[in-house]
Amino acid sequence: MRDRLALAGNPSFVPRRTGVHLVVAGVAAAAVVMLVCLVAVYVVPFRGSFVFLTVEESSTSALLSWPLFWDRAPQAYFDPADKVLEIPSKVSLAGVSLVVYYSAVSQGVEFADDLRFSRTGRNSVALLAPLSVETRDWEAREVEIVDNSARVLRANLKVKKTTSSGTVHLVYGEREIILAPGESWAELVLRTPLGIVEVDPQDWSTRLNEAYENEWPATRLAIANFGLWPKGSVRVGVVP
Repeated sequence: MRDRLALAGNPSFVPRRTGVHLVVAGVAAAAVVMLVCLVAVYVVPFRGSFVFLTVEESSTSALLSWPLFWDRAPQAYFDPADKVLEIPSKVSLAGVSLVVYYSAVSQGVEFADDLRFSRTGRNSVALLAPLSVETRDWEAREVEIVDNSARVLRANLKVKKTTSSGTVHLVYGEREIILAPGESWAELVLRTPLGIVEVDPQDWSTRLNEAYENEWPATRLAIANFGLWPKGSVRVGVVP
């Protein structure tokens, strides 16, 4: 005991670090380094802006009828010319690097949409998940008006990475898509008696008319990268 007290009172005495202490110190150091990296990658480059990405699913026959007596409020309204984004309620944009706006349209009617905010630059859109719209017919009966079998989609969409320059890296099924600011990607897919067919861009008009004539479901999936949008342009108000 006296020896221990003597060593403790000796200014030159340095307590020996145990293995547990070293592990704890290492974990703490790694956590600090990771936090610094996260701040450098996600927070600093996107202090005043975020990357705005839109995903639009447009189907020819997903809606079985017009939505009568249906009061639907959209999740967002955006103006690419002025880079204005209007949302129904206030959202904290601190650290947000990516905003993804998904919408589903059929016969010119938007029947579903979703707005997502990401602080990691990664996100996903569950395109294969069923959508539902219940409304009332002329006899006040509740009816489902979405035909999910007419939504011809091949996979869910994943945003794997968002760079500080505004480029997004996506995966759609087995296809990798890279979109720089201002770039877009789209495909038209038909469900025919022979199976699902992807249409060459130069044949879109002809094959779409063929789909209408034969009552084949068709869906166009369009992804657009609108680049960096100022966070100050996000407004809270009544979405049209």
